Amino acid sequence: MKKKILIVLLIIIVIALIGVGYFVFSDMQQEDKLKTELSELDQLVNAENIDMDAINDRLDRTVTKGDYAVVEDAFKSYLRDNFDNSIQIANILNDEKITTLLKEEFIGDMDSMPKDTTVQDSIDEVIGVLNTSEEVLNLLSQNQDSWEIDGENIVFSNESLSNQYESLINSL
Repeated sequence: MKKKILIVLLIIIVIALIGVGYFVFSDMQQEDKLKTELSELDQLVNAENIDMDAINDRLDRTVTKGDYAVVEDAFKSYLRDNFDNSIQIANILNDEKITTLLKEEFIGDMDSMPKDTTVQDSIDEVIGVLNTSEEVLNLLSQNQDSWEIDGENIVFSNESLSNQYESLINSL
């Protein structure tokens, strides 16, 4: 009788261990999928010739499930917003009407402006914002294992990274 109880207990323990092992393995697969997806996206974004169709295809798909899908969607949403803003800024800067208006407003009225404020300074400021945004994206993609989304905040597991991130965001 004791032997049967012991065998049943061992079978239950083995089944429990198999169940836990399955969930751990599944979780590790999701994490690997997320890392691979974000790494491939990072390569597309940092390529010399950016293929927007390939980037949009990556941004529109979700390769993970559960909590990992939430993180993936948050990162891709942030990246998509950043791309949209960059494209919008580039389109505005290339718009002839805007260029003409800026010339009329700023260059035509240089006497009323401080000597150090020019259209080039404004363009340099926009480029600085874009460069800082790129630095934020690089920081996040290079340290994928060191942050997570908590509500509407990015929480870092490392104070140094948190300080770098805060510094970049504050410089915007």
